[in-house]
Amino acid sequence: MRTILRAPLLTLSGYGVHSRQVYNYLEKSSINYDIECQPVMWGQTAWLLNDNLENGMIGRIMSQTSQSEQIADISFQVQLPDEWDPNLARTNIGITAAVETDRCNPAWIEKCNMMDLVIVPSSHAKSVLELTGELDVPVRVVPEWFYPEILKEEHDPFLRDHDFGTKFN
Repeated sequence: MRTILRAPLLTLSGYGVHSRQVYNYLEKSSINYDIECQPVMWGQTAWLLNDNLENGMIGRIMSQTSQSEQIADISFQVQLPDEWDPNLARTNIGITAAVETDRCNPAWIEKCNMMDLVIVPSSHAKSVLELTGELDVPVRVVPEWFYPEILKEEHDPFLRDHDFGTKFN
């Protein structure tokens, strides 16, 4: 299945991490996704350019980067809603963290309604979209996951060597 992943895949940002999590899922899925990566900017963040990083994932992303004019079967777009392009594929899925307020830009609702599905990481993000306007598209909550290794102090000398003063940080 020809798949476009348009996202800040190579950036040092939260959206970059989330994008690579989506890439990892697609790469390991039992569905045969033929992934075309379309890395985009995320603010003024630096980019990962060492192809050996993240167990070679950065190199695989780089090798799958292109800008084909052909319509894909499906697109996953990890961006803000006003950046989504509903013409990339026959089925378009927008993935966003939205905002951490009680309302978002009303133009985002229009862009959400141009997609086939919207995925957000929390019920709060979903409610922000719902409170802002009339959604005609399904919105699903798929929580972001994290690397459990970050909880192990022995993997991070900063955590191991720094006295935070409390156990809850």
